[in-house]
Amino acid sequence: MRVPAIHALVCAALVPVAIVACVARADDPWPGVAAHYQSGVLGEKVTYRAVNANASERSSTVILRVSHEGPSAPVVRLDLGNLIIHADSTRIIAAHAGNPAAYFERTLTEGLTTRVLEETLPSIVMPQLGWAIGRGPHEDAWWDILGVGRAQLVVDEDPGLDSGVLRIMDQRGQARLESVVLRDVGPNLALASVKVAFGAGEAGTTLELTAVDLAPADVGDVASWSISTENRTRVERLADLRPIPGDVAVGDACPAMGLITQSIEGWSFADAVGRLTGQNPQPSGPAWIAFLVRVPDGPPPPVLAQAVRGLDGLVREFSIQRMQGIRNSPRLEAHEVAVLELGEVSAQRVAELSRLQTVGADSMGERLFSTTGRAVFRRIAPQAAAAILVLDEHQRIAGVVRLDGRMVDADTIAGEVRRIISTRAAEPENKAPAQDSAGDGGGQ
Repeated sequence: MRVPAIHALVCAALVPVAIVACVARADDPWPGVAAHYQSGVLGEKVTYRAVNANASERSSTVILRVSHEGPSAPVVRLDLGNLIIHADSTRIIAAHAGNPAAYFERTLTEGLTTRVLEETLPSIVMPQLGWAIGRGPHEDAWWDILGVGRAQLVVDEDPGLDSGVLRIMDQRGQARLESVVLRDVGPNLALASVKVAFGAGEAGTTLELTAVDLAPADVGDVASWSISTENRTRVERLADLRPIPGDVAVGDACPAMGLITQSIEGWSFADAVGRLTGQNPQPSGPAWIAFLVRVPDGPPPPVLAQAVRGLDGLVREFSIQRMQGIRNSPRLEAHEVAVLELGEVSAQRVAELSRLQTVGADSMGERLFSTTGRAVFRRIAPQAAAAILVLDEHQRIAGVVRLDGRMVDADTIAGEVRRIISTRAAEPENKAPAQDSAGDGGGQ
């Protein structure tokens, strides 16, 4: 009987020996793993799901890119939410999407190694990153599991299977590695999932990691992975890369942005909320407005197109839920907003920016323009060139998705906006703030 095209390596501290089939391979799977992670250029989207003893869940997404081409290889790009890492054989550079004024750098004298990563980066479970830059299992079949420890795997034979099997003999590390699953990628092997248990009892947490390949277009050119340090100040520690706090925080009323349409007419926040809450079925779910705001000082960054696609997909997702009769599904309207100084507002400038159509925006609302300038936008997102502002139906800021310097896909951005909406919707309803003098036309 041939086993499915998924490999599983299972290791549990309380189970001395676990045997799992490997797909059509009776030999060591490491050559297939090494062939995938230690050659060429690749990208993976890694999703993390943490469940604690109280069954509460948290999730996040990390984008991993690796290249083994060029004189400074291996080259690694990590997008860990707002934290951005670029590393090669000579140095590690880090920046924060919420702080365009700072960067961290570590010069490497012995090249890029798993030890250097563990010393420099926040604690992160990512076996494939270790496999991409490491030397592979030792002769005694100990595999490094970055962020966990090591597991000893040996090859065994089972006459009842058409392929070899792996026997996991032991593990070392502070966490309990419960499973590692590999997947077929052409002739080679890549990570599919990992499950790890940290702690025990009420302090225990189970972390599940799943990895899928990025689309080739989302991997990008290796040269685009780098982080510019121009106009940034170097900080001594990675922990010093904190977002610059704004004058306006989550939960506050959004300041007036003086929003206008392409026809130079005022845009009404109240009308937008009315459109959303008036949709059937009734009673409607909570209404949310998302503004993808950017300062049009140059060509739009590549992440802007992904942000548009992410918002567009999320609007369609919630619309489908509504059409399926889910009575309390969120209602979302999303708009691109270009920030203009008051002196820049003219029919010619608005027409010029309106011609810059973004692919994948079929479900987005009309393009808008803020007439209150950069200063107002940067009260919310200091020094930012682009960000998504999510507002509730009372015009309060529910959350901010920072975009500066990031290289993430549309689904990742949609997931961040979805988490803002679900988190804020679960909180007790607060009293709506008083309207400021700008009224609806201010679009605050």
